[in-house]
Amino acid sequence: MTQIPPLKAHGVHFEEIESKRAEMNENRHALRQAEVRLQQLQNQRPQAQSEDIVSAVAARRKGQKDPGACCQDPLEKQIQAAQRDVDVLRSLQTELETEAWELMREHSAEIIRALNDNLKELNDRQLEAISRLEAIRSERQGTLRSLEMVGGFVPTEVPEAQGPGQHYTELALHHNRSTLFRLDDAAIQRVIAQLKGEAGHREELETIAAQEQDTVDIFFPGTASLPQPPGYQHFLARKAKRAEANGE
Repeated sequence: MTQIPPLKAHGVHFEEIESKRAEMNENRHALRQAEVRLQQLQNQRPQAQSEDIVSAVAARRKGQKDPGACCQDPLEKQIQAAQRDVDVLRSLQTELETEAWELMREHSAEIIRALNDNLKELNDRQLEAISRLEAIRSERQGTLRSLEMVGGFVPTEVPEAQGPGQHYTELALHHNRSTLFRLDDAAIQRVIAQLKGEAGHREELETIAAQEQDTVDIFFPGTASLPQPPGYQHFLARKAKRAEANGE
């Protein structure tokens, strides 16, 4: 089944494609209704057969002629008509999906350009939002440190002694950052770097990757004459570039 991506949701509009989408949705809705109608009629078949048998038994007991399939025959005609509707709508859906595929192929270059333009704008907005988040988080951490420092000047409250006849015990529970589940700063930096990398700014992500997992060259005897795969050549180029940036 051909699915047209939600282009309008991403600011891309082609009248031909949207018109075909509406036509496909309308036919798909009609097809679902026709399939439900067909299933309902088919479910009535056992009951119609049973009623015809009861009528035939009653006629035979009276010495009368078998009335025939008075209930099933009309039902079978309805089933045939409903099946034909389903077949027609399914064939139409196939044609519409083929036309939709051809439209998408015809306009694919324009759609890709428009989506790429939108993606660039979204990348800029994501990087801007991350920068704001980093600034707010830095301010929040400073405020939290000041709050903890001021909290050290507050005298510790001593609970009143438990009096006679009291059947409860008062517990003082203290929670701080170390007693709650939380990500450490390094994990948060990795998350922020990943989000920046999604938006095209991969420098921090590559730096973290290099720090956490360095590479080691391993040489095997007899492989020096083998051609280097393109991936390894790309790796060597990136390694040399990092070494040059680090002044090695």
